[in-house]
Amino acid sequence: MQADNDDQLFRSADQLSKEASRTNKANRHKRTGDPIDLGGKVLRAVVRNGEVWCATSGGSVKRVGLETGSVTQSIPAHRGPCTSLAFVSAPISPSSLLITASWDKTIRVHRITSSPTFAPIRPATTADAHADFIKTLLPLPTLGLLVSGSSDKTLKFWDLRGDLVQPLGCLETVREHTRPVEALEARVESDGRVRLWSADSMGMIRVWTVQRVEGEERVSVKEEGVVEGHKTAVYDLKIGRPLPDDDEEPLAPEELWSSSSDNSALRHLLTPSPSPALALPHPYYVKTVLPLSHHVAGLDKPYVLTGSTDENIRVWAPHAVTPGAWTCVRVVEGHFNEVNSLGVWDRRAKGEGVWIVSAGLDGTVRRWKFEDILKPPPEPVEEEEEEKDGMGMTEEEERELAELMDD
Repeated sequence: MQADNDDQLFRSADQLSKEASRTNKANRHKRTGDPIDLGGKVLRAVVRNGEVWCATSGGSVKRVGLETGSVTQSIPAHRGPCTSLAFVSAPISPSSLLITASWDKTIRVHRITSSPTFAPIRPATTADAHADFIKTLLPLPTLGLLVSGSSDKTLKFWDLRGDLVQPLGCLETVREHTRPVEALEARVESDGRVRLWSADSMGMIRVWTVQRVEGEERVSVKEEGVVEGHKTAVYDLKIGRPLPDDDEEPLAPEELWSSSSDNSALRHLLTPSPSPALALPHPYYVKTVLPLSHHVAGLDKPYVLTGSTDENIRVWAPHAVTPGAWTCVRVVEGHFNEVNSLGVWDRRAKGEGVWIVSAGLDGTVRRWKFEDILKPPPEPVEEEEEEKDGMGMTEEEERELAELMDD
């Protein structure tokens, strides 16, 4: 018997069923979360000054106004999927620097301004920055450094001092990881050194002390230990502490949150001494974690949000009765593919509250008022399916993308 559609010849029944389910879900949630359709997979998104910047599978970075929902600028950043982006202040001009990295193994430095209509300056390109895909970037502005992590299992420390119009100079390479490096996080210590956390696809989180050696073109990187708890790949790291409601309230212990393919998000208390991790169990991989209380004071609870490969956002809070236990207080549907980025859009100055911005592999950015998230969700209205514009990735490309991102 011949298949009705040649595209279905080499797809399994499970794949076809999943595709049909996603199509149905996309139709039911056309308006859920006030979506902005970017027409391509979002691999990383960063909320900044009322905008969200999205690194996409097509290699471009899309700049989106959160108020208008419009794409105000599209930067052709890379020839391969753009996996990471970060911002630092430009050392010479009043503009800022957007730094991007990609599967094409390059790091690029783009000068940007507050106006999306500026004529972009040709980016400074560091070609062959790593021997394999670059998966994560983290600026250390107090040290004038950029850290990159790659599938080649190395960390590299790049010099951000100078005019940044030439390729970046590598000051140090660290080879202690035995698997691809997936995520980075850091904090500045009181003595000016930087504490750095790096996580890999085996679930290993390593802790480093980083110091720039003044007068010499080198960086001192010393391993301080490991943070245990995960069994497989760690995708995201977030460090901080819940903000106090007022100046007289004592500071809460500092905490490191991590998300993993072992179907969990973990909280590790770092002060006064490391303590056993608190686990938030999920049914599927956890791609991103957002401790909301690190960004917003005055919440009734220290909420934490997670995004997962099961296409949902979850909101977690301490259990009302059991001390030390946490519970999932809301599951938020809307996306119809993996959710890999969560950010805070603070609109309280306009009297409009705190909003959550989410993005992922369904190619949409969604905007959620947090107080509405906590309410029971209304039933989505199913609408007639509209013809697709054909700009998304094929199922085969999507599987390849997922496999490569998990390497």
